[in-house]
Amino acid sequence: MIGSIGRVFLRGLITIATVLPLIALTGCHEVFTYARQSRTEGLSLYKQKAYPEAAGAFRNATRQDPRDYESHFWLAQCYDQMELYQEAFAEYQAALEILPNTYGGKNDEEFRQQIMAGYAESIARFDNRDIELNALEKRAETTQRAQEPFIIAKVYRIRGDADSAILAYKRATNWSPSDFAIRKEFGLYLYDRLHQNRDGEYQLKLAYRLDANDKEVITALQKLGALPIPKLPSEQQEAVRPAAPERTVSAPRD
Repeated sequence: MIGSIGRVFLRGLITIATVLPLIALTGCHEVFTYARQSRTEGLSLYKQKAYPEAAGAFRNATRQDPRDYESHFWLAQCYDQMELYQEAFAEYQAALEILPNTYGGKNDEEFRQQIMAGYAESIARFDNRDIELNALEKRAETTQRAQEPFIIAKVYRIRGDADSAILAYKRATNWSPSDFAIRKEFGLYLYDRLHQNRDGEYQLKLAYRLDANDKEVITALQKLGALPIPKLPSEQQEAVRPAAPERTVSAPRD
């Protein structure tokens, strides 16, 4: 944990020390423009599976703009492809710490979920994953955030350890009871994967209270019989109603 976090902070200090003179000389707008250009270049290289070259472009982006959480994430993805898992962990952590402290990131819940999913998948692939899981556990005890046990739950789910995943999901929901994403994922995991319908329905109902428009939650609750299936309007019912079989007409007898 100390080594991983230390690398994040050290990298942050180095990038900040590098970028401040550049900002002074060229201005914030130019620096952010260069960072976006480097990120765009990195994404193009990543799509071509040129992962070392893409990593170089993303590193350049984070040096130019240390708060570019998207480039930190994609750099982590490159490291995953290169099987440099410790380096990937540090970049996922950096992305998660930076994201809520930026203007665009604080409301970017979709990308936050993407980062956590990538982080969990990376840990699950790592041979010495227990080291990173223990680091997450210690961080969870310190921060008391739902984010860490949520990631831990994802790792155990990927690895097929249902009991450990459930314990981690429960801790995440206890620490953040109004987090829709956690309730939804936990409920669907219990229902779809473990066939624990009663517990799954409970979590999905709580998720539904937080967001009554999510299609996956609605569909699952309808399958469980906890929500009514809406009836189609009469004209739509007519449209989907199967046509009656054609009746044969017999010729009249003489």
